[in-house]
Amino acid sequence: MKSTLILSPVIAFVCARAGHRSGALAAWHAARVASGDPPSEERIARVREKLADNTTCLLVGCDLDRVIAMALAEPYRAEQGTGAVQVGAGHVSMVFVDPDYWGRGIGGRLLDALHSE
Repeated sequence: MKSTLILSPVIAFVCARAGHRSGALAAWHAARVASGDPPSEERIARVREKLADNTTCLLVGCDLDRVIAMALAEPYRAEQGTGAVQVGAGHVSMVFVDPDYWGRGIGGRLLDALHSE
């Protein structure tokens, strides 16, 4: 009997731990390059800084141990982002999916998970 293997990855959405941050950066970078907008070294440094900020909520999508998607929610700050954090308000600042996973609805599912979080 011939059997067919159907690969259907189960993507887990989890709050990022320290070990996930480099994978989140890699997924972001791959998506930017694939979209034709490769980031500058300054932008990479800024995103790395944002991903390390403990006041943010970084959610990652993982296919087994590989981070394949990331979403970052940041607290709202007064004075056009330079002032004090406003409790109870925030915004989604980044949502990126590794190009190998585009077209599978992962971005929408990631946003739903972020909203639940």
